[in-house]
Amino acid sequence: MKLLKVLIISIFCFVNAYVALADTEYIPASKYFDTTLAELNNAKSSIQVFMYLVSIFPDQPDSQSSQLVSALIKAKDRGVEVKVILDQNLDFGEETSDAAIQNKNQAAFEQLKKSNIPVFFDTADTYTHAKAIVIDNETVILGSTNWSKAALTRNNETNALIRDKEFAKNLLDDMARIQIQEVPAVITPTVRIAKEFLTDHKLLGEMVSQADERAFDTYLYISSLYDGNAESEITLNYDNLAKSLSIDSMTKEDYRRQINKVLDKLEAKYKLIKFKSPERNQDTEITLTATKGQESFALPTTYWRYDWNKTLSFPAKVMYLINLSNTQTSSTWFMARETIAKTYAISESFISDGTRQLREL
Repeated sequence: MKLLKVLIISIFCFVNAYVALADTEYIPASKYFDTTLAELNNAKSSIQVFMYLVSIFPDQPDSQSSQLVSALIKAKDRGVEVKVILDQNLDFGEETSDAAIQNKNQAAFEQLKKSNIPVFFDTADTYTHAKAIVIDNETVILGSTNWSKAALTRNNETNALIRDKEFAKNLLDDMARIQIQEVPAVITPTVRIAKEFLTDHKLLGEMVSQADERAFDTYLYISSLYDGNAESEITLNYDNLAKSLSIDSMTKEDYRRQINKVLDKLEAKYKLIKFKSPERNQDTEITLTATKGQESFALPTTYWRYDWNKTLSFPAKVMYLINLSNTQTSSTWFMARETIAKTYAISESFISDGTRQLREL
């Protein structure tokens, strides 16, 4: 009789263990994408995502991370409630090949926001290092996998799929403690610079060949003042420009004279602006001649806020812009030094000098 009781208890424990195991599935790294995509596509009522890194790029719409983001958008379109919480910190120590181009989750945030999906960042003083998905308040996928190229295609990751309403509720209760905030579509304000400014050999190429750094700096500064008005007009304050050019130690009369020479050159030689010499000690009105209908790239205003316009050498400033122009349309870009030299009409030594300083900094 005692033996029978032991046998019954053993069978009961085995059945319970089997049921528990039946509700839990290990997901090897090679199966994470297919498993997660299928679960997202089968969602009936809700999807909540808590993710440290969602890395997508405009030139890779078919990447696995992009497909997972698209699955969220499709789910929302068929009536599923979708909510996403992302980490907003940028850590160059992790996922640098994917994350260093921008604020690491910015592109995903913008795409989800445009699709009217409630998407939020955590606060800046903490990391949301979770990689968890809760579907229909029952199915949980969690583990070590970020939605990034490295995690989805190269890394050794471990994950699990758990179907348990109580487990899902506990996880959601815990994640509800995350302080969230909506941030603007563009976290750092930017200035649009026409790509033609870089590729037209009579513009950047000429400035570099003539060591005309002051014209380069002045044009970027003037561009930063443009507010998008239809007339392409800006009001230039000489005192502020003198500070930006680090010539404000001159007398006001001298630095105004120097600035007018540069403005004359930007108009007559480079044909980038139109302006009229102002009266004594007055601001001047300037019209930008190349602001509409051109392909452009974004220059962060941190360029001036962190004084990079003053601390970077001319070669480093030029290479910084060239890198910005290329990385904003491609997740990775490679061009031989001799090809860069031909494309932008700058010397290979100039390229080497600029790249070396950027790497050092």
